[in-house]
Amino acid sequence: TRLVSDWSSDVCSSDLGNLVKGALCSGMRFGELTRLTVKDFDAKEGTVYVAFSKNGESRHVELNDEGIAFFGDMTQGRKDKEVIFLRSNGKAWQTSEQKRPMDAACESAKIEGVTFHILRHTYASHSVMNGMPIEVLAKNLGHKDTRITMRHYAHLSDGYMKKMIRQNAPSFGFNIKPGPVLVAKAS
Repeated sequence: TRLVSDWSSDVCSSDLGNLVKGALCSGMRFGELTRLTVKDFDAKEGTVYVAFSKNGESRHVELNDEGIAFFGDMTQGRKDKEVIFLRSNGKAWQTSEQKRPMDAACESAKIEGVTFHILRHTYASHSVMNGMPIEVLAKNLGHKDTRITMRHYAHLSDGYMKKMIRQNAPSFGFNIKPGPVLVAKAS
């Protein structure tokens, strides 16, 4: 993640860099981010309200401490109706306007094949690898069904699943042959 934050600061224009950070902190799509207004961020609850998503439904996106701090910085001292993410010219981002600056940032960083949507996958992949349950991730990403989330990210959670089974499956005190040490569930 340090490399990603360096990339967003070092090779992205400041307006694209903020948008990149917003995507990495939330897993939100470009269109969702660019429609956000200051009032959509609730610092007390630690959420961002997405009024209209790809599937046509609204949702509250839960943020971690870093995301809360970032969105707090982006909204501080601004009016409720102001769009959070603006271009450097003060205007709102329009559909597909991220492509050229994103391509330029990738060229400058000497990386290929990265689109803005990859930032959403980066958020999701790291969330699962850090132990976020698929159901929680699916809801936060706005997936109507966990199947799409499972298809893309379940392979990243194998270690987490093993750890959770070892920590939480019941132990009945059977005599076991030497093997992996099983952890009895704490009472």
